[in-house]
Parts: sequence; C-alpha cells; structure tokens
Amino acid sequence: MKACVIDDEPLAREGLCRLLARHPAVEVAGSYAIGNAAVGQIRQHRPDLLFLDIQMPQLDGFELLDEVIRTIRPVVIFVTAHEEHALRAYQVKAFDYLLKPYTDDDLFQTLERAELYVRGQQALTGLPEPGLSAIPVRTRRGLELIPLDRIDYIRSFDYYACLFSGGRKHLLRQSMNELEEQLGPAGFVRVHRTVLVPLRAIRSLSAQAVVTQDGISLPVSRAGLSRLKAVLER
Repeated sequence: MKACVIDDEPLAREGLCRLLARHPAVEVAGSYAIGNAAVGQIRQHRPDLLFLDIQMPQLDGFELLDEVIRTIRPVVIFVTAHEEHALRAYQVKAFDYLLKPYTDDDLFQTLERAELYVRGQQALTGLPEPGLSAIPVRTRRGLELIPLDRIDYIRSFDYYACLFSGGRKHLLRQSMNELEEQLGPAGFVRVHRTVLVPLRAIRSLSAQAVVTQDGISLPVSRAGLSRLKAVLER
C-alpha cells in the first residue's frame, strides 16, 4: 500500500514515516509539511493511505482532503493532538482518528485494519471508499472508537446522550438529532425522542416498547413505531 503523510510538525512527521516504513505492506510515497505543496503530489502518487494532521498552515487537513477527493479517494487516517475534530472526521468518512501521542501498537492496529480494507476494496473495485464504521468516544485511556456493530443502543438523559455497548456506557457530545442523521443510513432507528436503536439489536416489539437482544426494554413513541415499521417494510 502506498502512503502519504502530511504534518507540519517535523518530528511527528518523521516519526510516523519511520513507523510506517517498518510495516511490510506499506510504502511511504510522500511526506509533506504544507498542504498546498502536497495536493499535486498526492494526486500524482494516488496513495492508498493518507495520514493527515488537522491544524496546519495554508490548508488545514479538512481543506486538503476536500481538494484531494475531487480526483482520488484514499483511506484517510487523521493524526492529531486535538480530539474535538473527531466527529467532523467521521462525517467526512475518515477511516480512523489517531490521537497524539499514540503508541506503536495503536498505529499498527490501524494499519492492519486498513490493509484488510484496502485489499478487499481493490479486489472488488480497486477504488477505496471508506464509510462510517465507528463512533469516537472519550474514555480514561483517551479517545476510543466503538464500532457500529457493537452499539446496543443510544439513549438521551436530559441534556446528554449515552451510548451503550457490551455493558459499558459512554457519554456523547452530539445531540440525538445529529446522531439520528449520522446513524440512520447505518440501520439505526429513532424509536423514541430519547432512543436510537440498531435494527439488528431488536428482539421484540410492541406498541409501548422494543426489547433488545440483551433483554433491555426501551420506550417507543407513536411516531417512532411508525418510523420503525416503515423501515421494516422496505
């Protein structure tokens, strides 16, 4: 896999390039400090993987990505010290979001997943086009990604939303309206103003509640029941 790295911090850029060079399936095709200078080279190299910092002079990571994806669609991995951009990163279909300082293991785990994805996409179409696959949450260990297929349900309480996954719960900064828009295409249905649930997690349904595969009873509104029935009848 060809990779390009864009980061205006020399030590961070060089360190990432050294780590990438240790992976047998990765070839570092380019390394750049300034976004404007990188755009033409990225289009020329057509990398499989694009490692992007966010806060940079001239073009920030999102602006650079907007320029690049007009002609190519690499697997995008943001590498940044700023966690507040995580939601936007996934809205633009980034494959992963590495929060500095990350460990070697963090990077290599991301590379293993990216390699599987790239090889699979190349086998099918040759055109990598990653979609939303996880939700970023803040934990004691830092930023963690919860895969969509491990989310049991999301429920709001007063002024915050809470994601439930495998017996754990995580506070989210997004509103339920934002989450509904973001997760609707991935098979999540808002069955109540306070509840988003993936279709795969529903074990049974009544006029008052849905019951998850784990036996959790969640409220259903009349509008939510209509939305759910409409989705099931498609």
